[in-house]
Amino acid sequence: MPAAGRGLRFGSDTPKQYCALAGRTVIELSLERLMVLSGTVLVALREGDERWRELEGFSGPRVRRVTGGVRRMDSVLSALEALEGEAGEDDWALVHDAARPCVRAGDLEHLVDILNDHPVGGILASPLTATLKQIDPAVVGEAGMRAAGEVRQTLPRDNLWLAQTPQMFRYGLLRTALQTCRNAGVDATDEAAAIEYMGYAPAVVAGSNDNLKITSAEDLELAEIILQAQRNS
Repeated sequence: MPAAGRGLRFGSDTPKQYCALAGRTVIELSLERLMVLSGTVLVALREGDERWRELEGFSGPRVRRVTGGVRRMDSVLSALEALEGEAGEDDWALVHDAARPCVRAGDLEHLVDILNDHPVGGILASPLTATLKQIDPAVVGEAGMRAAGEVRQTLPRDNLWLAQTPQMFRYGLLRTALQTCRNAGVDATDEAAAIEYMGYAPAVVAGSNDNLKITSAEDLELAEIILQAQRNS
């Protein structure tokens, strides 16, 4: 679980993974969701981060901490390297965003079941349902007003899916893929991108639309609603 970000885009002094949500913190809820699966959970934290010490969610014997990096791929690679000698080349490694506390247990189990015999692995994802616009960035006008930009074209959404996490790949392949990207100066923004860079095609497993990734303060409010609805379902 990469969790070394400072939350600069979140717009708060508190990194989003440590924000309060449903009486706990975002990262604790994300960790709790992963506990339905067997195995150890490695959390990659920023060097000098001591906030975890105050959280009950880090007290379990299955949770271990490692030092993360500046980029997501660096944090994930640090966690994989920490498993050297413990994980086999063909063992499964799942990577889950610390900011996705709403992932459903059923989706986690479905991902593992579907990919159990897959040679490479794959990701949870959901089909794109909104209309997608490509824009030309706006320029500041005389009055100082600035819009996002102007529409260049409407892109077809057929066969476009929104990547989610967890993303699940063979340990040895994922580690090699991330190392290869780093050596080549390629910033793989998710694990699937690194696998694709190696020439492999990750499988896509349909996940629930409520597997929200928290990126803004408004998302915290939406996550609260989602968690309440999941408890009532």
